[in-house]
Amino acid sequence: MRPSGFVTRFAGWPPAAARLVLAGLAALMLYGAAIGLVPGLAPPLPPSLAATGDDPQASDAALYGAIAARVAGGEGYYAAAVAEHRLRDYPLKPFVTVRPPTLATLQAGLGMAGAGLLLALLVAVALVVLARRLETALPGGRRWIVVLALVAVGISFALLPVFVVWHEAWAAVLIVLSLACRSPRRYGVGLLVGLFAVAIREIALPYLLVMAVLAALEGHRREALAWFLAILTACGLLAAHAAMVAAAILPTDLASQGWLRAAGWPFVVTTIRNCTALAFLPLAAAGVLVPVCLLGWAAWAAPLGNRIALLLWGYAGAFLAFGRPENFYWGLLVAPLVLAGLAFAPAALADLWRAAFTGRR
Repeated sequence: MRPSGFVTRFAGWPPAAARLVLAGLAALMLYGAAIGLVPGLAPPLPPSLAATGDDPQASDAALYGAIAARVAGGEGYYAAAVAEHRLRDYPLKPFVTVRPPTLATLQAGLGMAGAGLLLALLVAVALVVLARRLETALPGGRRWIVVLALVAVGISFALLPVFVVWHEAWAAVLIVLSLACRSPRRYGVGLLVGLFAVAIREIALPYLLVMAVLAALEGHRREALAWFLAILTACGLLAAHAAMVAAAILPTDLASQGWLRAAGWPFVVTTIRNCTALAFLPLAAAGVLVPVCLLGWAAWAAPLGNRIALLLWGYAGAFLAFGRPENFYWGLLVAPLVLAGLAFAPAALADLWRAAFTGRR
């Protein structure tokens, strides 16, 4: 029996459409298994973020910590960042190789211990607010408890001290909090939190776009306008950041080798796997579960489910084209949410099977 009040998006789909989705899922699951079993399919695997407490990008962590320490000592952010990049032979071109000043300024003001306490507090608040949102959005049964537990597992990485210097970790926690705070009538706090996430890590900008587009499609014109204004604000902050970096660098400074790699589905799988609890599983098993998680979120036809699904699938699509193997930590942006799709996957698969092969709607 299905828990009362919960119906997946796939219930009553035309048989041809349901079969197409099942075929696509099966293909991704088989490909995912092959990534872990066939030599050469997977990109080089750096140490996972979830399987150990060690920092897989210790040099990056040292860079961010050194910049924050110099800012705390009274040095300007851009002078400190440029100096540390040069000292460590890090690229300074294009400007996105230099992180925005928000997190380093916060760390300089609070100290690393204080920043760590703030990040832990944000995790706790995000889970409490999300619990209330899920209980309301998933009536009947206790599926919301399973979803919340899986989100708690996914977001727990942010409690490790090493992640206090990682911009993606802060942005991920803030995205979860923003999603939990948002409702059609009360979206102001969620919007400000989302904008703060982008101010810390600019690759969180697609989150604002997801929120704006879905608000517009749902007919919430005032809310959509507010999110689009937040996007313009974020772009303005990013332009100011670009100008500050450009004013500080020299023609002889190093340039990045670029991020357009088109590594495809193997990079999607390894990026998600290495930033979540799936890192405790063999790569082949993780490759099977990643598309199941994404399918689960796509099945929940509700405002919150739509936003999370579009966000996760959007990042997965971007990872098909962008990212080098050492950029796998970008997966931290989706790590808190992706595993919770497993809570919806059984019902999604059941509804797809019924629609595809039994003719029951």
